Amino acid sequence: MKTLIDLTHFIRPGASQRKFLTETIGADTVNHNVVRDKNQWYIMTNIQMVSHIATHIEVPYHLFPNGKDLASMPIETFCGQAVLLDFTSIQTRIGITRNTAIQAAKKAGGIHPGDIVLCNCL
Repeated sequence: MKTLIDLTHFIRPGASQRKFLTETIGADTVNHNVVRDKNQWYIMTNIQMVSHIATHIEVPYHLFPNGKDLASMPIETFCGQAVLLDFTSIQTRIGITRNTAIQAAKKAGGIHPGDIVLCNCL
């Protein structure tokens, strides 16, 4: 039996090192033709953020101008056996070297063709 693991990592404005801002607005700010009952609470949220924040997927386009972006990759690409690499001991803002990644992979039991590599950097 397969196990699904929720990788959600909540982000909160002001709690990230990268841009993440929210602004609660009335729906009528977005569309002046919104029809609602008197005193009906109907809000929306403007969000400004970078895509490279919290739980996210790295795709070739992140590093290569002609690489595939997320929308062009089939969903099956993201289903399979997972290998978790633990980088939690690395100080913030210090790059992960190839050797560090190799050592983390060895500790995790190795990476095999088709494996989905997850990195814990928190």
